[in-house]
Amino acid sequence: MNIRKHLKQFSFFAAFAGLCLLGCSSPVSSSSSSSSGSGSGSGGSGSSSTSYARISQSVDTGKLVSSADAVSSVSFGNEITVNLGGVSWTAGSNSGTASSDAAEMTDSITIKNTSGHIVIDASASTAATKITFTGSISSGELEIKGSTSFAIQLCLSGASISSSSYPCINVTTATKTFLVLEGSSSLTDGRTYGNAYSSGGSSTKGTLYSKGAILVSGSGSLSVTEGYAHGIYSKDYIRIFGGSITVNNAGLSCIRSQNGFVMDGGTLTLKGTTSHSTRKNNNSRGIIVEGDESAPGEGFIYITGGTVNINTTGKAISAKWDIDEDAETSSTSDDPNPVVYITGGTFTIRTSDSVVDSDRSSTITYTKYNGETESEKESCSPEGIEGKNGVIIAGGTFDIQTTDDALNASYSTYGYVNISGGTLYLYSKQGDAIDSNGDINISGGTVVTVAPTGSEDGFDCDGSLNFTGGLAAGISGSSHSYASGGSSTQKVFVLGSSYAGSAGKTMAIKDSSGNPVFVFTIPSVASGYSIITLSSPKIGTGSYSIWSGVSASGGSASNGLYTSLPSVSGGSTTGTITTSSGSAVYMLGASSGMGGF
Repeated sequence: MNIRKHLKQFSFFAAFAGLCLLGCSSPVSSSSSSSSGSGSGSGGSGSSSTSYARISQSVDTGKLVSSADAVSSVSFGNEITVNLGGVSWTAGSNSGTASSDAAEMTDSITIKNTSGHIVIDASASTAATKITFTGSISSGELEIKGSTSFAIQLCLSGASISSSSYPCINVTTATKTFLVLEGSSSLTDGRTYGNAYSSGGSSTKGTLYSKGAILVSGSGSLSVTEGYAHGIYSKDYIRIFGGSITVNNAGLSCIRSQNGFVMDGGTLTLKGTTSHSTRKNNNSRGIIVEGDESAPGEGFIYITGGTVNINTTGKAISAKWDIDEDAETSSTSDDPNPVVYITGGTFTIRTSDSVVDSDRSSTITYTKYNGETESEKESCSPEGIEGKNGVIIAGGTFDIQTTDDALNASYSTYGYVNISGGTLYLYSKQGDAIDSNGDINISGGTVVTVAPTGSEDGFDCDGSLNFTGGLAAGISGSSHSYASGGSSTQKVFVLGSSYAGSAGKTMAIKDSSGNPVFVFTIPSVASGYSIITLSSPKIGTGSYSIWSGVSASGGSASNGLYTSLPSVSGGSTTGTITTSSGSAVYMLGASSGMGGF
């Protein structure tokens, strides 16, 4: 039994019952009685962010990030070159060809080749070892046994490995593994999903697998093709400094680790092709970090730069440790920190599977990658970026188009999405653009969210939607407003579609002098939407007119939202809003509501 899960559920329902007894007061009043309506606002009583202080809204990146992760920080006392074509090797003045009998190359490091299964054993070495691989091998595999005291560098220099019933590269000890890319290299996993490989093979769950950290650098490229489990897997953490990595995955995940993923630079191109309809509960995903109570405070994803292109059927990026499902102890001191924290980089993300809600589904039995069977509720949630505890965006450029939520923090009551910088376009076809089971806090950046269908929302939260800075426009299929007048310090307008205008058209807000302070071209994919929630630091205290169908000239826009204001002409005025210093949120043609339950 998950003790914390049941305690948390009791606390949630007790709190919800209290809310029902106290009643819910709307933080704003709305007006939509005529085509030239007048908006009004009040301070409201939105939930304070301190209500969610039981989770620290921060990441201790030092738990994973270290200068010792750079390959330049290590002095490699042993250098070996292996040509995979004939499995010949050189180590200083020594050389030879590997056979089924283990041969020492240098410093007690041995090599053995049994029908293409190459084993290099450096467990008894007395220094860090660099091994450069060149050439190609078919139906072959590399097994590396490192020393837990000394690092291993695997330099792939135009190397190509196609395996049969083993992973292409398997580092079997908890050795820090530096993967350096030179030229163009490739790994092709010959195993197929659903097979145990208990004899005459290995069910190790990565085409490139290591029990220790995998640290990638270099100016070359690596292509990984697999249909078994995961493309690249570390039982510790993965860090990308450079290089270009492409993973074509018909298995489970393109890149997966137990304790963390860090990216400083380089390019990732990840494609996951197997759908939920083909393989229930086991579609293909992008970057997944599991999290584990053996590594408290870890389990996060931290990206500061690079280019990430992901096109998957399932989740694109997820820090997935879930207190409801994964906690094994009653203590919180050993919990990982499943947060996605991004300060830079360029992200193009697409997910395509249909959403299946486990709360409304039946139990199914399916076959796992290794041939074992498992029974659980059917579920499919192809989010773009998911941090179970939280998502922090402080920079970067994002184009995320998904079937489920584009950004998601699902931890009940305490989850959070904090945006302080970056340029974001978030579009969900079947879910919310941003969905937090706690707060959404926007203090900077340029944010466009689109969730135009049914009851879905551009901004959806169970706590407070707080604007204290930034430039934002959120399009919702529902007519509920989540903006908090009590916690927002920047003015927020919530406009019904009859005031803002139709999809594909440009709307504007003008001050009392007729100058535009907010201009936005509503995306064409927003057809049929209900409301727009918008906020800008240029909206202050005074009288503002709402215009639809205007023409814009000059300025510059990001995803339709003008960051440098244009001149506008034409169109028609649909309403006015008069703001005051004591209120933050104002409505025309929308209703306030908690939503999100």
